Amino acid sequence: MSWYSSIFPPNLFQSYLIAAARGLMLAIPVALLFELGGWLARTYLLRRLTSVYGRDANRDPTARARRRRQLRDYTVGFARLVQNTAALLVILMLWKVDPVAIALVLVALALILREPLTDAVAGWSLLVDDALAPGDQVALPGGQAGVVAELGPRRAKLVDVDGTVVWVRNSELGSLRQRPALAPPEGA
Repeated sequence: MSWYSSIFPPNLFQSYLIAAARGLMLAIPVALLFELGGWLARTYLLRRLTSVYGRDANRDPTARARRRRQLRDYTVGFARLVQNTAALLVILMLWKVDPVAIALVLVALALILREPLTDAVAGWSLLVDDALAPGDQVALPGGQAGVVAELGPRRAKLVDVDGTVVWVRNSELGSLRQRPALAPPEGA
């Protein structure tokens, strides 16, 4: 009897191998089905985005191209995230993983990723509404005016009058862009 067979008896190894093969036989069709569904969903979403593209008609062509590329990439990325999460959940359910454990992991992930996801959704919303683009002026938290230099998936780079760079989370930009125009103080 070799050292390997003393640690891993043949029956145990065979049972693990058979269980892994069964798991793959369950997971592969589910993954293929979700890939097909994801492709159909992405095609649908990208077709729906064409009506949103016209909102930036008065912008610079370079800014329009960047906005449309970002909008396409963010939409496809969100769709892919939802698709992969759903596929993983179905596969774990087929593998008979405890649903309570899955729920606890999902709750923990939701709590951990709450702020980044909120910022990403806010950034996507800013792109859909064409609310902000590089070159637009906004009111900064300190009461100063600033110019949007870059609009990213989670935060925006703003430059104030003095040339100071300020990074602001996208979820906070909504309150900044809706402030009334800054007026000089009375008596000044």
